[in-house]
Formats: sequence, C-alpha cells, structure tokens
Amino acid sequence: MTLRALIAAALLLAGPTLAHAEGFFRAHLEAVDLGTWPEVSILVRLEDEGSEGGMDDGTALPNPDSRVDCPAQACWRITRLEELGVPVTLMAQQTAPIQARSAEQFLWLRYRSNRAQQDRVELLLELETGYGGNRTASDQPELHPAEATNTDLIRRSPWPYLAKHWDAKLNEEYKTVRESISKEPQQTLVQAQRAWIRYRDAFCAAVKGQQAEKQASAEQRADRPERCMALQTLARTVALQNFRHLLDEPPRK
Repeated sequence: MTLRALIAAALLLAGPTLAHAEGFFRAHLEAVDLGTWPEVSILVRLEDEGSEGGMDDGTALPNPDSRVDCPAQACWRITRLEELGVPVTLMAQQTAPIQARSAEQFLWLRYRSNRAQQDRVELLLELETGYGGNRTASDQPELHPAEATNTDLIRRSPWPYLAKHWDAKLNEEYKTVRESISKEPQQTLVQAQRAWIRYRDAFCAAVKGQQAEKQASAEQRADRPERCMALQTLARTVALQNFRHLLDEPPRK
C-alpha cells in the first residue's frame, strides 16, 4: 500500500471519532443569593474549553432558542448537585444566550439546601447538555458559594444581574469604538447610541405592558422587562463589536 493510500485510510478511520468528539465545559460561580435561605440561587458562568479560538461560532454550548438543544426549555441536565456530598433539591433553571464573541454562557439555578444553617460549604456541580454527550470536565473543581458575590439581583432569575453585567460590557465597547474613530463620526455615534437607548427603553416598556401570554405566571410576566433589557443590551454590544471588527480589518485593494 502506498503512503498516500495509508494516509487516506487513516483519515477515514479517524473521521467518525472526530465527528463525535465530546465537548467539555468548566463552571465558574459568578454570583449567589443567600437571602432566602434555605432556598439558594446561583449564577454560573460556563466556558467551552474545546471551542476554537474562544469564538461562539464553533462552540458546543447549547442554544437556548433551539428546541433541539434545549428540549422542554431545559438546556442542561443537572446530573449532580451536592453540598458536602449531600444532594440538594433543584427548583428551577434558566440559560442565558451565548455571549457575544465568546464561547461562554450563564446558567442560573435555584435549589433548596438541606443544611440547617448557612455555613461554608463546597458545592459539587456536574452538567451535561440537554441533548446529551457534552458535559462538564472530569476535573471540574467544587464551587464555594460563600466566596462568590452575594446579590439579590439573581433571586428570581438571572436577568436583573445580566442586564447590569451586559450594560457594563456595552459601555466598554461603546467607549472603545468611540475612541477609535474621528470627531465627526463620533458625533454620529453618540446620536445613534442615544436613539438606541430611547428605542430599547420604549420597546421594553411595551413588553412590560403587554399581557398577551395569558398562561404565563405572575413571576414570568415580571421577568419580561428585565429579560428584554438584558437581551437588547447584549444585541447592541454585538452590533458595536461587529462594527469595531470592521474598523480593524485592513482596507481591501
């Protein structure tokens, strides 16, 4: 058999393995709410360690808008959630979209602790995607709620916290773009940004006022404007990032 034939045979044999390669994620504790103990809310940042270049294009993270990725609106199977080796009761979960230009996303969990009082505990969290296969890394470290930011912004959902988080990211991106262009386009950018803020606020106010989804709970209806603000702000951040990347591209000859 020639060398070329051997290489071709090797590629054919390797093909299925590569096509079914599993993704591994690492969880980092972003924030915690201990204000309604024994009910606890945590916000976890998930990173796809197998994504090429850290870009969201090639990530194995689930898409919250996909019924395939997130059957029954559950993007993750919580295969293990324990405090000091004792399982806790999972009450709710929500997954935020993949963040702009990165292979990471946020997962919000609410659970009931089995411990009588608050103390320093180690939280063991193991996940796999809702469609199976991709999961947290085998060496995923334990999480320490007592060391995370304690905030009531994640009490009912992740959206109040994420609206504030992404607003900070938007301000950073806006400042970077503004400083990279000349004075006249700067004035146009300022006007456009102010117009977008008016649009976002008006749009999310309309979302708050509408009651079309009659089957939604009162908590879900209250969650709408906060979710709207967070997602609109994220979308604007993406738009400014795309614009900045266009500025960074060398001129075509």
